[in-house]
Amino acid sequence: VRTHPPGPILLMWAVRQLALAHADLLARLEAFLVRTYDLSAADLISLSRVATTWQLSTADALVACLISWLLTVLSVLIFLPVYGLGAVLGNRRVGLAAAALSLSLPALWCFLPGIDGVGAVIALTALWLWAMALRNGDWWRYALAGLGFAVALFWSYGYLALGLVALFLGWSSRESRPANLPAGLVYTVAAWALFYGLLDACFGFNLWRALPAALGTQRMIMLREHRAYLTWLALNPYALLVFLGPALWGGMVWAWFSRGVQHGFLARATQGTLLTVLLLLLMGSTRGEVERIWVFLMPLLLLPFAALLTRLPKPLSLWLPVALLIAQIAFAIFLSTNFLLVSAA
Repeated sequence: VRTHPPGPILLMWAVRQLALAHADLLARLEAFLVRTYDLSAADLISLSRVATTWQLSTADALVACLISWLLTVLSVLIFLPVYGLGAVLGNRRVGLAAAALSLSLPALWCFLPGIDGVGAVIALTALWLWAMALRNGDWWRYALAGLGFAVALFWSYGYLALGLVALFLGWSSRESRPANLPAGLVYTVAAWALFYGLLDACFGFNLWRALPAALGTQRMIMLREHRAYLTWLALNPYALLVFLGPALWGGMVWAWFSRGVQHGFLARATQGTLLTVLLLLLMGSTRGEVERIWVFLMPLLLLPFAALLTRLPKPLSLWLPVALLIAQIAFAIFLSTNFLLVSAA
């Protein structure tokens, strides 16, 4: 809690309270685990000792199992906001291609269950709401986008970087800028401020005190662990490319330099994302672990490639995406297997 907002903790607390209030649910869960995996609650407690010194109760172990399942299911829902973004920024075919590609990200496969995949779903949903507001101009869409960004920041302070993508998307093209954007931005900020104003008034959570304190603590941890700026200036892009998967980043480079993706709403979103990644790298605010922390940016980087795939001539447009997904999934399994072997060693 010194380095992260309370969103993930509150979700897990709520699931725990709900599970403990229904003892029959935990009993059925343990029966399912024994029947399917030959794992009892005692086995789970024994396995947990490699990760924590905290002594778990039987209920704790079963609740942890339930939460891990929930985080996995919620993380896989990343295809929904990615489809929405692709459809709004391009068209429905782009959305479908982008959704399929997002499910092949090795970064998603290798870090389940975890809070970063769920956070990516929340953050991308907020950006999707913002893109729809820019397209349609309704005040309530701008307000929903503001609430979406507030919830995303309540899950992870790192999603503050998404604000640059949103602003770049709204202001980078004069000819297609919504006429009511200034008013829409007021609605967005007002909804965002209302969310945190109510949290402060009702529960005493003050974002303006929590955010700088958490970022300062994270910086102290990086310095204490001797994470040198120049080292991670090189290793962060390497890790980002590895966990995007070679089939995807190769296709993205192809799309970025091809004709037809240099202009338009979708291209501006990609340009904003690239600028965000570059600034994050130069700031050195994240040194290591970008393969899971920056999962929310990865689907935005692949949108131009998804658009390019939809314009390829047949039969290339049919077999190339299938071959790409097979290659990505095989690479993700390879990375996941290596993680398991290293952990076991």
